[in-house]
Amino acid sequence: MSEVLSAVRAICEDGLARGPNLGDGLRQILYALEGLGDLRPGRSQELDVVERYLGSCRALACHPLAEALVTAMSREHDRVAWHASASYDDEPTMADFLRHYAVAVIFGLDRFGRRCPYFSDRAALGVTLQAPGVDYPAHAHEAVEIYYILAGSADWQQGDGIWRRKVPGDFVLHEAHEPHAMRTRDEPLLAMFAWVSDLMSDVYLVDPAGPAPASEPD
Repeated sequence: MSEVLSAVRAICEDGLARGPNLGDGLRQILYALEGLGDLRPGRSQELDVVERYLGSCRALACHPLAEALVTAMSREHDRVAWHASASYDDEPTMADFLRHYAVAVIFGLDRFGRRCPYFSDRAALGVTLQAPGVDYPAHAHEAVEIYYILAGSADWQQGDGIWRRKVPGDFVLHEAHEPHAMRTRDEPLLAMFAWVSDLMSDVYLVDPAGPAPASEPD
């Protein structure tokens, strides 16, 4: 198994050891890892956000398991193909956000005319990169989603709850159709994500239900 996939496995096994709340989703990722086909190397798009911030993320990956995946990604370029997100192509209000955000799907279904390095119909997993000082507005999807913070940090909101700071080594679970938003401050955010159900579902923006709640103290 490649370094990238081995690092993903270690992260999932660590999450299972922490407690039951992520168990079903993490077991689905491990199930997907067992059924991956052969590597189909991809080519990354040339994106300014990747050129500017990806190299600095290794120093910001201050959790050992997060650092292992970030290091493996830097060694195995053919398994991590970066692209601009295609989820909001029809949303003109998201044009500026998309210039500061990139995604690399490592395994999952082939979508938006792009081929994943590894095909899987059991789960979809990849990494996202968000530039500093960027708000990812509230959005949702039918897919149940797990995030794992690799490098940098961000404030995270789920539903209409308070904003909570997330740092390397933290997991976040989004249930189906649960609104969630992320905002970075002075650091980029590199995170692993996985969809563990409804892999063909779409992402949609969610109108805020009122003024933003106060942030949790640092």
